[in-house]
This record gives sequence, C-alpha cells and structure tokens, in this order.
Amino acid sequence: NPLQELVQQGGDRDWNNVLDAMAETVNRLSVPVVVKEVGSGIGPATAKQLANIGIIGIDVAGRGGTSWPSIEFARNMSSIDRAIAEPFLNWGMQTAELLPLISDLPECGEITLIGSGGIRSGLDIAKCLRLGAGITALAQPFLKPAQDSAEAVIEKINVLTEQLRWTMFLTGSRNIMALKCALLMPKR
Repeated sequence: NPLQELVQQGGDRDWNNVLDAMAETVNRLSVPVVVKEVGSGIGPATAKQLANIGIIGIDVAGRGGTSWPSIEFARNMSSIDRAIAEPFLNWGMQTAELLPLISDLPECGEITLIGSGGIRSGLDIAKCLRLGAGITALAQPFLKPAQDSAEAVIEKINVLTEQLRWTMFLTGSRNIMALKCALLMPKR
C-alpha cells in the first residue's frame, strides 16, 4: 500500500525491486500467492505485472472501504506532512471501476479477482460478481454487529444473503453464474 507508506511517518518509501521480491516469493513458496491493495485499488497495469509473475489472486480493494492513508493522516502530527498528504486522501479508484478493467485483460484470465473496498450490502456483492470478481470480501458491515453479539453477526450475514437473493431475483439470475452475465441496466 504505497500511499499509506507515504502518509505514515517513517513509512517505507523505497519500493525499488518490489516486483522482483514478489516474483521471488511466488517462486519460493509452495502455496498460491494473493496480493491485496488497501484502499486505493490495484489498477490494470499493476494487475498485468502481477499476473506475469504468477500471482493467482488479486484483491482489488478499491477506494471506498477503510482508508489506511486517512488513518495515518490522523496519526501524523506534522503540519507539513499533513499539508502534503491532504490532497491524496481520496486517491485511487473504486472497486466497481477497477473490476471490469482488470477482468477484461487477457493476462488476468486465470487470476481470481476479489472485490473488496466499500462493499456494504448484498447488492454491492452482486455488482462485484457481475463486474468480474470471483469472490467478494467485506468487513465494515460486521463491525457494529460484532460488538453486539455473535447472533447479531449471523443476522447481518442473513441480511446480506437476502439482499443478494433479491438482486438475483430482480435480474432473473437462477444462480451465481447467471448473475455474472446479468444485465447491469434494464433495457428500456
């Protein structure tokens, strides 16, 4: 997450050979490697590079979810650092913008895309799946319920599931595979 590192006091600003280090990691490990951005999104050019080194999954994590640069901004007391960082707090692209751009890349055909970042409802889950994600991830909707009880978390899961079912019903999608081909906008 380069922007978080830039905003963070003492953050790592030497990103030379990062892609080479990732490629070496992929080659050394006997398990699949997934790369995740945190709040600004992974764009098509980076996705191509990641695909070319053998990454099997990309968590797009676009703008709209937890903003780690904003968290670091709030912690940073240096007025000059804050003045430099402020215009970048909304940097990046939203998950819904990134998913179709990456899923359409020939290099990324075998990569599992994870749609996260700003996902708040079952409708958002459906949109991510339709736009090219193989799976979605979300945390924010569970924060409040998790503070209440395990039952509240289960209730939230049930709400999200029912929202996804409604979306499938409204798009005429009998299953997730059909949803992945559903019209995004109704014909008029």
